[in-house]
Amino acid sequence: MNLEDLLSKISDYSSKDRAMIILAYEHAKVLHAGVFRRSGEPYITHPVAVACILAEMHADADTIAAGLLHDTIEDTPETKEGIVMAFNPTVAELVDGVTKIKKEDGIPIDQLEAANLRKIVESLTKDVRIFIIKLADRLHNMRTMDYQKPATRIRKSRETIDLYVPFAQYLGEYTFKFELEELAFKYLYENDYQRFIDSLNDIERHDRDNIDLVLLEVSKALDSNEIPFDVKFKMKNIYEVYRKLYIYKDVGNINDIHDLFSIKLILPDVQTCYWLQGRLIEAYRGSILEDKCKDYIKSPKTNKYQGLHISVKLKDGTSFQFQLKTKEMYNINAYGLTAYWNLLRSSNLDTAKDVMQDEVKKMPFYPILDELLKENEDPLEFSRKVKNDILGKNIYVEDKNMQIIELPDGSTPVDFAYYKKPSLGESLISARVNGSYVPLDTKLSSKDIVDVDYNINMQGPRENLIDKCMTEHAKSLIRKRWNIS
Repeated sequence: MNLEDLLSKISDYSSKDRAMIILAYEHAKVLHAGVFRRSGEPYITHPVAVACILAEMHADADTIAAGLLHDTIEDTPETKEGIVMAFNPTVAELVDGVTKIKKEDGIPIDQLEAANLRKIVESLTKDVRIFIIKLADRLHNMRTMDYQKPATRIRKSRETIDLYVPFAQYLGEYTFKFELEELAFKYLYENDYQRFIDSLNDIERHDRDNIDLVLLEVSKALDSNEIPFDVKFKMKNIYEVYRKLYIYKDVGNINDIHDLFSIKLILPDVQTCYWLQGRLIEAYRGSILEDKCKDYIKSPKTNKYQGLHISVKLKDGTSFQFQLKTKEMYNINAYGLTAYWNLLRSSNLDTAKDVMQDEVKKMPFYPILDELLKENEDPLEFSRKVKNDILGKNIYVEDKNMQIIELPDGSTPVDFAYYKKPSLGESLISARVNGSYVPLDTKLSSKDIVDVDYNINMQGPRENLIDKCMTEHAKSLIRKRWNIS
């Protein structure tokens, strides 16, 4: 990537914005002069690549400039104050936000990793653009990981899977998530990587004729009704397949994965999505996997994902999933929060920034993260708790209103109640799972329907609830409410 590549991606930005981005490039080029990457390329190619990734998402000029400058405070004599003088306070805050903490900052060596994790995670509560720059930085570094030492590849790939991928999913950044997962998989499971690619390609070759016939039939139906549409075919990414088979062990073999292939149909409006849903259910009656069909339009996922899912298994064993969505749904599903940069371009990118931050505050992980940040000054303790409550495996249960609730694996009805509302947890007296009363320390599973009984007049300490919950979030609220040390 070079300056010309970047300029081609920002050709429709205002002359003022383009001038600032070019100035940021020139500034970074001077500061990184004489420094080369392990690939032998001048170091400036890396921040330019990061800026290009951000420009492809139509990021605002401050964010792209910060992408170009993101390593200057960390690796050069530049300072935050210098960036304020040369650019503006916003760019300086963004660059400072992505700058790693070093031992020279007074942090003990054994706490550096935890302190940097805290800083990365805390950026989500301050300005989500900081984390998006970190994602773009990590994506380019993973794309060029072949030039790193084997131990570095493993360490960075593990960190990618454990930290960046979960938050990319929380933010709905599936484009980042899928590529980061696949790149990390290549280094973490080197012996399995090519074998899995070969297996997936063999299955696609075997099933592709049937799927092409399905695509033809659906296209004819839409054309005959003069309905404009776009269609995209996708195979499940390799790491998701590996995780289902060997980490979570959700399925016995690769052919049991019902959504190994997805046919994404992008339609004019929600009404057309439901119309086509009815036609497809009728056309494939007897082949529909009813328990795998989901209405994420009426009940969106916790990261705002929307669409209608219809899973099909033909008589010869070919499995695939229709995903019906509008163009706006497709963009938000693919790019998450960053889709607002594109969707709100005609108004004001400052508006997009505010909308993105407001959306983060509505996400299920936010109050948990906010609580952990407030009560944990020690980086190591914070790291342990955030890994337990936010970065681990999650389950998806439903409340009595069929709202999807995302909880850490191992959660109980007590965790569920405190997640819904702290006052609900404080007044909790009993719980039902799938219609039956269960002990409050019952471990919940995905697809459970959970309902709780409570008494708002409940008085007195509830310290016994600590032993009946799993999440640090619930335990913290219980301790705080009843002054338990």
